[in-house]
Amino acid sequence: TIRDWKKNLKIGLIIFLAMAIPGTFYSNTASLIINGRLSINQILIGFLSSFTYYFFMAGFPEEFFYRAFLQTRFSLILKSKISGVVLVSLLFGLPHITDIIQWYPDITIYSAFCRAFFVQTFFGLITGVLWARTGNLIPCILLHTGVNGLNNLWYIVSKFGI
Repeated sequence: TIRDWKKNLKIGLIIFLAMAIPGTFYSNTASLIINGRLSINQILIGFLSSFTYYFFMAGFPEEFFYRAFLQTRFSLILKSKISGVVLVSLLFGLPHITDIIQWYPDITIYSAFCRAFFVQTFFGLITGVLWARTGNLIPCILLHTGVNGLNNLWYIVSKFGI
């Protein structure tokens, strides 16, 4: 219903702000904004570009695969939504080790594992619980896309010269 959509979007927005804003301070995005090296136009156009890019590259495909496909099946097989959420969150977090090594070339494998386990797996738990409670992928996709889009805004702006 419309009421459920509004409720789901509010929950997604709250979780987005809780995840994206602190994450932004660990990336170059926050320093560029704070130091005034990004104009409002660059931020708005960059975020729209970044949001669009990460919607197609991460938000939609990963949430569809991990939540709608894997989590649903594991929850049925294990006869427990909680077990499905936990297992798929681990399966979501651990493949990000190679991405983390690529993003941070000087990082050790141990540090990449820890980051993937604590950050990406935690994010997987949040989106997994959101999927399990709502049965709606839209908040999960918007949350995932928004967090990736905001945290990587600096990358998009620098690559595309916005």
